Amino acid sequence: MLENSPSQRCTSCGLQLVGAVCAACGGNGHPIALADGDAASSGAYANEATRPELDLAQDAKQSGDHGRMVTHCLAALGIRDARTQSAADGTSLRAAAGGFVAFLSVRPQQRTLVIEVPVARFPLTQYVPALRFLLERSDRDETAPRLSARGDLVMCRTVLRLSTATPALVCDAFEATLAVATESARVLVGALQARALSAREQASLTVETLPRGVALPEQVPVGDRGVAFQTMASENDLARRPAPAVEAPAARFGNDDMPPVRKCGPATADNIEGPYYKEGAPNRSVLANAKTEGTPLVITGVIQSLRCEPLANVELDVWHANAKGAYDNDGYTFRGAMKTDAHGRFALRSIIPGRYLNGATYRPAHIHVKVRAKGYEELTTQLYFAGDPYNAKDPFIVDSLIMKPTKDDKGVQRARFDFVLA
Repeated sequence: MLENSPSQRCTSCGLQLVGAVCAACGGNGHPIALADGDAASSGAYANEATRPELDLAQDAKQSGDHGRMVTHCLAALGIRDARTQSAADGTSLRAAAGGFVAFLSVRPQQRTLVIEVPVARFPLTQYVPALRFLLERSDRDETAPRLSARGDLVMCRTVLRLSTATPALVCDAFEATLAVATESARVLVGALQARALSAREQASLTVETLPRGVALPEQVPVGDRGVAFQTMASENDLARRPAPAVEAPAARFGNDDMPPVRKCGPATADNIEGPYYKEGAPNRSVLANAKTEGTPLVITGVIQSLRCEPLANVELDVWHANAKGAYDNDGYTFRGAMKTDAHGRFALRSIIPGRYLNGATYRPAHIHVKVRAKGYEELTTQLYFAGDPYNAKDPFIVDSLIMKPTKDDKGVQRARFDFVLA
């Protein structure tokens, strides 16, 4: 065959030509001209094919063996260790590429080829921003791969119709899906504190263990190349997505006192311990009642790691002065130890401490806290109150430790403080 003579295959999509014009894409068998005028030899089925696996893939497609077609397509991309797995609705291949594990499932009944790449685990603290990112990313018209939520797993997926899925298109779709997965993982993990999949997690993933999604009744075609997508959601999500149950801490007062989990910040600053710490505080988070002298106070918060992971079962050892600025050094009045719940939350009920003279000036109202968590350095610090007239002159105060309480309709001062452990 001469260099510029027409091919028996379409040089645009690779299908066998019947006549001069390709029935699938409208192309023809003539070599594609490059910008410099030379005839192209880089089409999917150019005269001097550089990827002979695509010829084998096309033969497998024509014989109806789509599983073998996908195997040859992966081989054309340099992936020769893909493992075939039998699935309930067809055949699936598991392949490692680009730092991800990809699943390519041939589904004869639906007449589709589904490419799925697990991207990351949803963040615990920025679930809504992550969902918004998935929606916005999947709303881009220029890309066929879509992002979906399967429980706490983010998936990148592309759906091709078997009737029009040429080997070249399969290769392009696979590479495009990996590209979107890479970009999305970078944003989700880097900016939204999602949890990257560890090597062990990826090794344990199989097509059977992937969370199942529920497709809309119809697949919506995208463009004229036969690419389609399905809007996916977790079966549990479609049935219901209740707010996580609050596991009451030791305080055992209303769940209204428990704060929602929100984004963490830098590590909490430490502060002086002072001379009045006493070991052995009783396990309690209610240090005052309605008859206790002083302004009622409720402090709620979340204890998190630097990666914004809520930390469960963390101990807070709290002590402070009474309304007149005196500490109980003989007993355990206004002293207590409590632990965070499964979501890293705590709640303390007490009073606003009084001020006491420290040398020539008064120390502002403050609450001492020790935070102990397995695997983390113990944090000793103090919490202060905005608006205290002695804040400006105190030599120990740190701005990031100042709370801003507000009074509710019952006269209770309510403040929030989140601890971040390094």
